[in-house]
Amino acid sequence: MTLAIASFPSRRRAQGETFRWSAAVAVAVGLHALLALMLLHWRAAPPTSLAEQSVTMIDLAPLPTPPQPQPVVKPAEVKPEVKPVVKPTPVMRPVVVNHPVAVPIPAPAPTESALPQQAAAPSAVAPAPPATDQLTNFRAQLAAYLARYKRYPHGSQVKGEEGTAMIRFTLDRQGGVSAARIERGSGHAMLDDEVMALLRRATPLPAIPLGITADSLDIVVPVQFSLR
Repeated sequence: MTLAIASFPSRRRAQGETFRWSAAVAVAVGLHALLALMLLHWRAAPPTSLAEQSVTMIDLAPLPTPPQPQPVVKPAEVKPEVKPVVKPTPVMRPVVVNHPVAVPIPAPAPTESALPQQAAAPSAVAPAPPATDQLTNFRAQLAAYLARYKRYPHGSQVKGEEGTAMIRFTLDRQGGVSAARIERGSGHAMLDDEVMALLRRATPLPAIPLGITADSLDIVVPVQFSLR
């Protein structure tokens, strides 16, 4: 009994190993048979040519072009039409000028009695004397002109000397001076000397006006010195 129980597991182990080997052999035989079938099927089926393969053509449409921005066109400024100002053309009217025609009148032939009178006419014309008003105004002009060149002597100012000296001189038409002298003294030598000096500084004097026909004038001008 004891021997039977000990040998029972050994049997079962041997049976299990036999089953495993049998199963392994069966699986190996099955795999080889499957490979053989696949190899036969591959050789029997002809290869599919490239022409028979279905080709699917896909037409790719071009991408839509984005709309380009349109330039903004500003409306043209309409400038107001400037109409030229048309000035009316002045109407030229003919001007009629009547020019008198001078008709020469023959002079009468001189007679013997008229000849002596014509010859004596030039000698009868005498130079007109200078006008009194023009001469008076010219003397006043000379006195004002000389006063601008007057200098009060410093020594006379210190001493308090005052007075009026009268100076006489001859004036030609160009303003030249000749024959100058003290007509009446001021009573002080320094003042009289200053009068003669200012005449030399002021020469040439204003020319004789055209209204005075004399070639030269004898002029007497007063020169006053006053400290007040």
